[in-house]
Amino acid sequence: MENHSVVSFLTQIEGIASTYVTDTIFILGKGASADLVRPEVYVGALVIAVNDAERIRPADITLFHAPWVEHALATSGFRSRLYIAPYPFDAGGRPVAVRPFIPLTQESSDLMMQRFLSDSFVIEEVLFISALHLAGTIARLRGRPQTVYMVGFDFDAGGGYSRVFGSDLTPAVEQARHRFDLHAVHPRL
Repeated sequence: MENHSVVSFLTQIEGIASTYVTDTIFILGKGASADLVRPEVYVGALVIAVNDAERIRPADITLFHAPWVEHALATSGFRSRLYIAPYPFDAGGRPVAVRPFIPLTQESSDLMMQRFLSDSFVIEEVLFISALHLAGTIARLRGRPQTVYMVGFDFDAGGGYSRVFGSDLTPAVEQARHRFDLHAVHPRL
């Protein structure tokens, strides 16, 4: 027998997915390239935001695991239809689905692909993997393939964030980016 919380989680996801007639999903990150996508591109598509990327545009589902995201979202205003987090929180009256969080360790990384291919949904420390898994879950629930686009995943520390952000709300990320940039220019630093 399936766990009631799993059924409820899947029902919430299916309810959101059923409001769209297209088979298009956008996974939204915070990279500067997100500024290049016109707002009308998202019309009729389900949007999954990672961390506080919903600040760029409203999302259907927002995934996160770090407590700083809750603060950032509360500060900017909750703009998602559903939040998936490893703990309950006040999302301004919007639903929160609590799912297990799997921190990245040597042991957990060895099993990440197995979890990705399973029907069970967990929040991976690598949120991009969780967002892809969620898109796959939506495809299974809808019974047909979905076209998935990734927006704002620039993989370039020097590119910065979408102009919506100005700067990141996590000082550690800014410090790490600065160290990364210095190492690229001066490998001995």
